Amino acid sequence: MIPLSLQSEPYSASGNLAADGFKKLLGTPTLDLLSTVIREALQNSCDAAKKGKGPTVIIRLRELSEKERDTLENVVLSHSIPDSKSSSRFKELAQRSTRWMLEISDIGTVGLTGPTRADRIPPGCRDTDFIDFLRNIGSRRDTHHGGGTYGYGKTALYLSSEISTILVDSQTNYQGTSVRRFIGCHLGEAFETTEKDAAILRYTGRHWWGRCDSGGIAEPAINDDADSITKALGVMSRTERLTGTTISIVDPVFLQGEDAPSSAELMASIEEVILWYFWPRMMHSTPEEKRLNVKLMLNNESITVKAPEYTPPMDLFCEAMDQLRNNSDGLQIIRSQRPLKDLGALSIKKDINGGSVPFPNSKINLIPEQINHIALMRPVELVVKYMEGAPLADNRMHWAGVFRCYEDVEDAFAKAEPPAHDDWIPDNLPKSKEKTYVNVALKKLKESAYTVANPIRHSGSSDGQSVAEISKLLGSFLMNGTLQSYYGGDSDTKKRIAKKGKRSKVNHIKIKKSSFVKIIPSSDNELCIGIFSLELDSNVIENAENSILINTGIAMDGSEAPEDSDDFQSPEVIKWYSDDNNHSGAESIIRLRNFKGIVFIEVEFSRKSAVTLSVQRL
Repeated sequence: MIPLSLQSEPYSASGNLAADGFKKLLGTPTLDLLSTVIREALQNSCDAAKKGKGPTVIIRLRELSEKERDTLENVVLSHSIPDSKSSSRFKELAQRSTRWMLEISDIGTVGLTGPTRADRIPPGCRDTDFIDFLRNIGSRRDTHHGGGTYGYGKTALYLSSEISTILVDSQTNYQGTSVRRFIGCHLGEAFETTEKDAAILRYTGRHWWGRCDSGGIAEPAINDDADSITKALGVMSRTERLTGTTISIVDPVFLQGEDAPSSAELMASIEEVILWYFWPRMMHSTPEEKRLNVKLMLNNESITVKAPEYTPPMDLFCEAMDQLRNNSDGLQIIRSQRPLKDLGALSIKKDINGGSVPFPNSKINLIPEQINHIALMRPVELVVKYMEGAPLADNRMHWAGVFRCYEDVEDAFAKAEPPAHDDWIPDNLPKSKEKTYVNVALKKLKESAYTVANPIRHSGSSDGQSVAEISKLLGSFLMNGTLQSYYGGDSDTKKRIAKKGKRSKVNHIKIKKSSFVKIIPSSDNELCIGIFSLELDSNVIENAENSILINTGIAMDGSEAPEDSDDFQSPEVIKWYSDDNNHSGAESIIRLRNFKGIVFIEVEFSRKSAVTLSVQRL
């Protein structure tokens, strides 16, 4: 296999942007580097999707085999970079015992089409994806509702590599012909060399590995040549029908450092980023032309990506999104008064807070334990950012909101986004009605994010109770249940009680206090397990035994649903145990002799309901 040639970009007579400046183009995103990389890559894949069907994206982290490593070092990156700093770093990494690559591959996209030289555009050519991604800097995608910007966010790809190097493999169609393209790219630092005549030749710090033409320009390896190289590297194979692009980040920085995650932890972090920012495009209710399918792989092992509808707390955002898409009752319209304009719709949903961490192995910790956030997005339905609001007074409940701006004002919000597309910044816009739209929307959304938990009282009202207080009381009812103590069963016992006016010491049990403890996940995604506690005092003589029956029910809007309701599965006591671990059972009857302490009861019930708990002496 013939090694690729190297092109180091010299400054042109009219000047260039140095690679050092290129690296700073991203600015200072509010997100961490991993989130920025995954967001940028997936946004560009969504923008490049073919009409009628959303893309499939495969993210794979793999350790290179000896053969693959040999291809990388002696075929792809064989020509050393003239810059001493970059060259030294390349040699240092070549001494490592292991080398990794992080690959992001999309399928069902148009690929990097168009001409391969930025200075020669054929007449009538409109698609310039290849040169916009690999040659030019700062070219905005012309995709309607596009989420990515070539030249800015792509900087994060280089920053993610310890040697600032990516490999790009693309199957596309250009001028009616199917073509496979492969090229390597490095972003170093500007440097100088001295010519024979003592003249100083300056270089920008940008480099490409490819097949150099007569003018010294590194063109991509194509078709069979590209196929041979990618197979030897272990990159995902493609055919003419499997159009799309694979970006390979060489020696990803995420695995380095004292606190670096393991490969499995890194994949868990990537999954968390995907779910946190791309759940709207991954929902089952997302139209086929917009739906994003994501697959993860660690070496040759597939990792199942969680479905957002069944992954707390993303499921609550999904419910709010469905409500928004269906234009359901209860939506809040965000409106500007001067100029008068409807800017978008806000949907908010509340639910029980399971308190579970959906990605326990992730080191990035993006998703908070209690949700009180509004997801902000444009009609493209990619989350720009989350606006945090006030939490509900009862931390056993949480809320999620979704705001989507309307189509006719979408351009104003798009212009307000910085290069990393991770915020709406009104000051990015000149004084105009567009700036007013963004300012008003953010102000009113902040108000809404606060009033979910702290509703504004009507003027003149002095005896109104805040929704936060009512929510806390209602939460106590729904979660703690109603504790009822009454006699049942033995009719002789009832007669003795009626006659003597008090209960015999032979079968005496006091129920002092009940409370809700917490919610934990169930093995069934549609269910959860509530843990309740009962403080009991059982005092018996003559070795008698006390028994109490636990009754459960479904609470809906302050009333109890019938047990045979088709909407919810009846709550079920799955086990109980005492705090001293001397008493336990798996039925709804608790039998005790001499015991004073706390009994914990685990009840499995539908996540869409709340459970009541009552106690009956037997």
